[in-house]
Amino acid sequence: MTSSGCGVYAKSVSGTGVQAESESGCGVKASSVQNAAVHASSNTGVGVHASSLKNAAVFGYSSENGVGVKATSNTNTAVQAMSTSGIGVTATSTQNTALLARTDKGYGLDVYSKESTAVYAGSDSGHGIFVQCKKQGTAVCGISQSGIGVQARSDKNTAVHASSDSGDGVEAHSIKGIAVNAQSDSGYGVKAYSKQKTALFAESDSGKGLEVSTKTGQAIYAHSSASTGYVIEANADRCTAAVYGHTNNGYGIQGISKSNIAIYGISETNAGVAGISTSGEGVHAESTSGTAVYASSTRGIGVTAFSTQTTAVFASSEQRMAIEAAAKINTALYAHSDTARGVHATSQSSIGIEASSKTNTAIYGHSDSGIGVHASGGQYAGYFEGIVMVTGDIQLQNADCAEAFDVHVHAVQEIEPGTVMVIDPEGMMCPSTKAYDRCVAGVTSGAGDLKPGLILGKDPEKTSRLPIALIGKVYCKVDADFGAIEMGDMLTTSGTPGHAMKASDPARAFGAVIGKALKPCASGKGLIPILVALQ
Repeated sequence: MTSSGCGVYAKSVSGTGVQAESESGCGVKASSVQNAAVHASSNTGVGVHASSLKNAAVFGYSSENGVGVKATSNTNTAVQAMSTSGIGVTATSTQNTALLARTDKGYGLDVYSKESTAVYAGSDSGHGIFVQCKKQGTAVCGISQSGIGVQARSDKNTAVHASSDSGDGVEAHSIKGIAVNAQSDSGYGVKAYSKQKTALFAESDSGKGLEVSTKTGQAIYAHSSASTGYVIEANADRCTAAVYGHTNNGYGIQGISKSNIAIYGISETNAGVAGISTSGEGVHAESTSGTAVYASSTRGIGVTAFSTQTTAVFASSEQRMAIEAAAKINTALYAHSDTARGVHATSQSSIGIEASSKTNTAIYGHSDSGIGVHASGGQYAGYFEGIVMVTGDIQLQNADCAEAFDVHVHAVQEIEPGTVMVIDPEGMMCPSTKAYDRCVAGVTSGAGDLKPGLILGKDPEKTSRLPIALIGKVYCKVDADFGAIEMGDMLTTSGTPGHAMKASDPARAFGAVIGKALKPCASGKGLIPILVALQ
């Protein structure tokens, strides 16, 4: 033990700097107040090599501002520790980094344990584990058969922070337990960066691939600037979810990607991605050019999201589909919300939600007491290509059945709704000008509060067309100066352009009747509702 110098300092050009073995005690134990407790460097060999059967292989402690264990290696492993039943590496620090390892080509930290935790690090204010790999290796790699691959906890800072230029930021494997477990009270649970490969990769055969919890900060933050890797990649064969995120007031899962998939989850039997939030968003994903959320499941649900107060799933994409989900046997996308929207998707230039099915229904909407499918649009509320089958009643709130007819271009703006229209010699529609005209075709629809319920032959590209009411209720211009109009009177064309009058001459009215008056008009001109019934 020393107060200001190194507890143990060893240097070797080609061999091991320090090698120690113990059956029941510590292989190497050193403490320092201000400097490195253990410092070892090697050019081609192992910086520190220690093995222990029952206790800590390497134990380093620094009380003030030194490093508990510091090891550097140019071409080999900086720290290698093996323990049969104890902890491979235990490091504690009150103010600085508990464990710092750096290497140019090999593993920054290579730890293996059969029964207990492979790596455990605790820090009150610094990083629990800080590892950096500059060239080719993995920053952190933890493997455990029945325990946790990597476990870290921090009260104020990031529990696990790893960065790599060309390898995986964090890579962990576990056969039965959790591959990565990290906890933080106010910082990031897991924070990973990678320039060329996956920022965070976790795999577990029967446990959770990744379990992270935080009280006030983000549970998981991962960033990758590569064009081919995933920000977060997780696989689960038989467990509940490949990626599971839970938070009380923040994002359960948040993924951001500039050119690739923000969140990608694959599961064979259960949910690919599951997000649960009590007051925030269950899953929030954003992408500028790639898919915001992509989930695939062979038998289970592609995406499951629940929220009690706000949106269960929110996805936004500027260029591609906001949500893309595929499932072979079960539901591709299922979302549930107690008070807000189950699914909310927006896209600036593409489709908000797209669904396809080879043998079954692509989109299915059901409600016990509400509306099964509700759609609204600036141009169309719905657009269908192909045959539309309706097994129930079609209820139209508006009144008449109209059909779009060609009119002269110069007269389109002059013709008002409610005008009586006849067929001119050119086959076009024009306002009526003479009494008892057998070329009468109907009344222009849309006057008053009676709008067309159905328009036939409408073409948005043909602007010189007007809807002419053929059947149903419509407001019509009338002139009662030719005779007072009573309710139920037959109406025909008059000498007043575009106006109807009472058909007083039955002989002349045959073939020129427009319909029946539904309200009276004693004198003068007016606009009354009529029942269109051409005769």
